[in-house]
Amino acid sequence: MHRNFLLGAVLGLTVVGSIHAVPNPTPGDPRQIEVLKLDEISGQDLVRATIERLSKENKRQYLRELVQAGVALAKQKDSPLGYNAAYILLHLCDDLYDAQSADVLYRFLLDRAKALKSPNRQFDLRLVMMGLAMRTRQFVLAERLGKEILETNTGVDEIEARKPIVMLHMVMVYAYLDRLDEAQKILSQFKQIEGLAENPLVLQREAWLLRFTGQYKKAAELYEKILKQGVTGDFADSIHYQLGSLYAEMNDVDKATEHLQILLKKDPDNPTYNNDLGYIWVDHDRNLDQAEKMIRKALEQEPENAAYIDSLAWVYYKKKQYAEAKKLLLQAVALPDGQHPELYDHLGDVHLALGEREQAIAAWKKAMETATPSHRDQQIKRQAERKIRQAQSP
Repeated sequence: MHRNFLLGAVLGLTVVGSIHAVPNPTPGDPRQIEVLKLDEISGQDLVRATIERLSKENKRQYLRELVQAGVALAKQKDSPLGYNAAYILLHLCDDLYDAQSADVLYRFLLDRAKALKSPNRQFDLRLVMMGLAMRTRQFVLAERLGKEILETNTGVDEIEARKPIVMLHMVMVYAYLDRLDEAQKILSQFKQIEGLAENPLVLQREAWLLRFTGQYKKAAELYEKILKQGVTGDFADSIHYQLGSLYAEMNDVDKATEHLQILLKKDPDNPTYNNDLGYIWVDHDRNLDQAEKMIRKALEQEPENAAYIDSLAWVYYKKKQYAEAKKLLLQAVALPDGQHPELYDHLGDVHLALGEREQAIAAWKKAMETATPSHRDQQIKRQAERKIRQAQSP
């Protein structure tokens, strides 16, 4: 099952610091005016709510225009852009997979945080940027940011208390950098500390690493163990979601369905849950009509989500409507979040079904190029290699 591969891994743990509005002159560009109005928002709760509202209520094109306007302001000498707006836009870059704009905004914000001698803001900015670097597969950058956080002695108890969370993020960073010994070393250090061996956050990361390395049964047992500890709220939801995804990779459709339906019962309109369960059913030739409705429901809310577009393309593929599937897949892989081996693998299959052998081979090669060291991606890579050999054989 394909997903936004770091869903909830970092940003869900970020705490927005206190941000104060600053007055700004009004430029002539309408989007820049909208950006500067964001500086009127202050306070942790309102900033967080604004980020969520903008992300949920607007199409990506509008968000791109806002971010581009903010970047243009940030580059101006004596920029009128305030901290509030730049901070909000930095978070929107995560939705857009826009690493380049994020870098400009991050540097702009970090300069001001340093000028204010605010270790809280500097910590928060590095953590946000670390999450975005992971989401856009800039793992070397994520490692550098993580080390900067961990090696900076702030002397602030609140910040120092949050560093263990960053260490748990580094498990993922090292795994994606194919340095599994370093990832495992961090987990071992946690488990040697009295009282942490059974901590649900530590167990969650341990389960994630087991899944990453293909030890699916052990991973599932750990996730189930966490649920038995009685965790609640968003954390429990995240475990159900990870179990649904994991059981799908294990081809246990019934268990995957069980966990995703628990989530859908609580949040029936959630696009991620609808798409994922719909895709699992389509991929296993179950409940095709209902699955298509669920996927379309997800797309109504997020029409530019590459994973959701791929899911609908796979519906068409299963119906042997290959031309429609190809059109959607070409759209999906053209998106920033479409650089995923499973999408390219699907595109190769569609090209081959249409008799387009060379295009199929090219797509499968892209699947191989975009594969991370994860067990799942390496499975897709090996599968693509086999398909290329078969397509090239006389």
